[in-house]
Amino acid sequence: MNSNKPNPRNLAFKVLFSVEKDGAYSALALNNSIKENKLSSLDAAFMSSLVYGVLERKITLDYIIKQYSKIPLKKIELKTKIILRMGILQLIFMDKIPDSAAVNESVKLAKKHKLTKSAGFINGILRSVARTEVKYKLPDKKNKVLYLSVKYSCPEKIVELWLSSYGQDITERILKSLFGRPALTARVNTLKTTPEKLIEELESEGVTAERSEVDKNALVLNNTGSIERLKAFKEGKLYIQDLASQLCVKALNPKPRDIMLDVCSAPGGKSFTSAQYMENRGKIYAFDIYPHKLELIKKTADRLGISCINTDIRDKG
Repeated sequence: MNSNKPNPRNLAFKVLFSVEKDGAYSALALNNSIKENKLSSLDAAFMSSLVYGVLERKITLDYIIKQYSKIPLKKIELKTKIILRMGILQLIFMDKIPDSAAVNESVKLAKKHKLTKSAGFINGILRSVARTEVKYKLPDKKNKVLYLSVKYSCPEKIVELWLSSYGQDITERILKSLFGRPALTARVNTLKTTPEKLIEELESEGVTAERSEVDKNALVLNNTGSIERLKAFKEGKLYIQDLASQLCVKALNPKPRDIMLDVCSAPGGKSFTSAQYMENRGKIYAFDIYPHKLELIKKTADRLGISCINTDIRDKG
């Protein structure tokens, strides 16, 4: 094995640590890491599965850790906790990973990050999970909020709100529909191209793109690899934005020469989409409390050819 070859588990760990500790955007951090380390499509897919798998199942994974650990979850050091989440994800939710690899690679990862005292702790918990026939037990169904929260990895407060608003049947249907990773959607930058032209261009790069049924300028993407490698992305003809955010702007329906405020704006998707509705005429004030997030908005606006967005730091008042 080439010792200089980037290890996707280690890279996934770094992304998850950055998301947890520094509030990094998972998609951006992941794409940047894949690009910087020039991962193969296979390694990139594995790394993405680890990152998104841990983020999607975080509540469930932490609940499982609590079942096996004598140390309270809140007292487990963050790096150790992330490695445990990754290891348990591989043992229980990723069928193609051998148990031995999930355990041994997790211990190696701990040692690589100088978690010498934690290595034995991680090894013990993961081996216990691997040996146990019934890997974990969900909470008692009588506690509906906790049960649904753990089963679908959704915060208890949200589950409680939905139960009181919609009842158990509809709540569980909502949770089922949200569970797992949604389709990757992009917004066509109508200042530079059309959906038809962009679909053709993406297909020439091996990306499958289909128009969304809910918005003519939204595309559902497959087989993208790293988004930032795409020529269309570099030329500012698209950006990643979920359908819900696109529909929010559609409902707002901004017009040319409007003045708009976008608070807590980063990463700026709603501002970018609004600018297109406004034909890049008018004023959009994009506010956030972190300078590095405002820099991200500026950088993307430049790539998209948008000049009507003004960024500034704003907190309360």
